[in-house]
Amino acid sequence: VLSGGTWYEIAAEFAERVGEDVAARAAPPGGLPDAMPGETEDRYNARAAGDLKLHLLDKELVLPPGAHSRIEFCDLLDMNKRVIHVKRRSRSSTLSHLFSQGVVSAELFLRDPRFRAALNTHLSKAGLTEAAALVPKEAPTPREWEIVFAIIGPTSEDWPRSLPFFAQLNFKIAAERLMGPGYRVSLVQIPLGS
Repeated sequence: VLSGGTWYEIAAEFAERVGEDVAARAAPPGGLPDAMPGETEDRYNARAAGDLKLHLLDKELVLPPGAHSRIEFCDLLDMNKRVIHVKRRSRSSTLSHLFSQGVVSAELFLRDPRFRAALNTHLSKAGLTEAAALVPKEAPTPREWEIVFAIIGPTSEDWPRSLPFFAQLNFKIAAERLMGPGYRVSLVQIPLGS
């Protein structure tokens, strides 16, 4: 595998296991609209929110008490408790960052009542009261929530195995970490429309 200008040798059996695990989490097509050519992530998120009546939380950054940096809970949230993180397909490092963001957000949401309170307050002040109402005061029940990683990119028959290997590996690790406490996890391809 060539990654970041460096060649890595990956055991074929290991690569196959990673590919199988990632494919098992791939959601069927549909559920989110196709992206338009040249559409930025911001515009896609706004349009998807409008089309599907989702809560647009893109760029809604929350500073949990005691933290040094703000956290984006997700890009899109629906009333069925799907926490959707959207990213354009890019390098392995960019996609791996997406998966890390999802893990940090979900773990804070589950384990830190101060984060949930700050998230609720922030969403309420931003006028996103329906989204704020989804944020429980007590720890959420993870099995009621789905963490969705949605990747915008060209359609591939070999999806999701067409993703860079290290992105697949980081998704597998993130999914296992999220499924440990009981979250449902899925990977969605958002095709580029014509």
